[in-house]
Amino acid sequence: MVTVETGALVTRWQMPLVSRTKRYDAGQVRHLRAATLAWPFAGFGRMSRAGYPPWFGNAGSVQFDYGARTIRALPGLDEAEGRMVAEWLAKRLPDGAVG
Repeated sequence: MVTVETGALVTRWQMPLVSRTKRYDAGQVRHLRAATLAWPFAGFGRMSRAGYPPWFGNAGSVQFDYGARTIRALPGLDEAEGRMVAEWLAKRLPDGAVG
């Protein structure tokens, strides 16, 4: 799950009994984009034709630069879904987040 809260982009991953939430300063988010390979499985051999495990269904994600790191969120999106999510987030983040 990815949300935009006051001054922050928040990513949350959860399963029963386990969760992880990270907050990123919205002013530091750069180059928000849809990506075509899911993480963290890109390059892990030949698990599927696209290089990702079959339970993800699609090979996309949403990515953004945060300082010197690339943050990846929402694995399993297809290309059109990734673009829609990136556009939705871009409208809610400072102007420097896209591009």
